[in-house]
Amino acid sequence: MQVAAWLRDDGVDLIDATTGNIRPGYGGPVYPGYQVPYAEQIRRHTGLPVATSGSVAALDLMEEIIGAGRVDLVFVGRPLLRNPFWVIEAARAAGVTLDLPIP
Repeated sequence: MQVAAWLRDDGVDLIDATTGNIRPGYGGPVYPGYQVPYAEQIRRHTGLPVATSGSVAALDLMEEIIGAGRVDLVFVGRPLLRNPFWVIEAARAAGVTLDLPIP
């Protein structure tokens, strides 16, 4: 938390709370949204807006996390790499009508 506080004091506007899950020997649980608690702690201790990622690929999970005020943003990485039309499909699943230049 101290590093996050220093960043805040130096003018950082947003912290992306992600572990990257690349540390050798990481033995913690990995599940959709598993990094949200880290973001919540940073937000609570710094008052800064926070973002998270980490196996968050389902629109309903994103809506729950943001709608509950747990984080301010959810970054989507791998789902977009796997499916470049993910945003369009998510919008349609949410009932949003899109006026696209290409059908």
